[in-house]
Amino acid sequence: MIKKSLIFLILLGVCFAQQKKLQYDFRKTRWGMSMKDIIQAEGKPDTIMTLDAHRKLMIYDNRTIASKKTLIGYILAYNQLVRANYLFKISHSNTNLYMQDYQEIKKLLQAKYGKPKEDEVIWLNDLYKDDPEHWGFAISMGHLRYFASWDLPRTEITLILYGDNFKINLRLEYVSKTLRDLEEKAKKESALEEF
Repeated sequence: MIKKSLIFLILLGVCFAQQKKLQYDFRKTRWGMSMKDIIQAEGKPDTIMTLDAHRKLMIYDNRTIASKKTLIGYILAYNQLVRANYLFKISHSNTNLYMQDYQEIKKLLQAKYGKPKEDEVIWLNDLYKDDPEHWGFAISMGHLRYFASWDLPRTEITLILYGDNFKINLRLEYVSKTLRDLEEKAKKESALEEF
């Protein structure tokens, strides 16, 4: 009986150790995965774009995250996952509602990752700073940005609400801390190959 209990505890420990190894960096993926690995985890993408000679973008369109239509992007450099994004496809006639969407996503991230390392409201032009009813409009003009970031052991996460030319974007980005230089190398090599 003691022998069976000991074997059970050992197997349980092995299973727990394997489960800890399977922690993901973004959705059901880990940094460094290949395009084939991502397709196995996420399914076939809606679009694969070549960004340059060494980088590709896999797009999964019309997904739903936090009850919001979302585009999911996986960026690979040298066929290794280095960065991923959620671009929330939200449309409001009242532009102040985008700030509520931002706060909702930020609260979800805080529940999962804790207090952000940075949490800022950035005024690039203070024309509407004293008029909260027009803050959404200020975002659409590029006058105002909301920004929060989290620093995890393997990943940097950035949530940003920004706009330009009367269009507002809410984007959540995950970047590999160890492979971010690989993407910069790919960009540089591709640029040099153009000359």
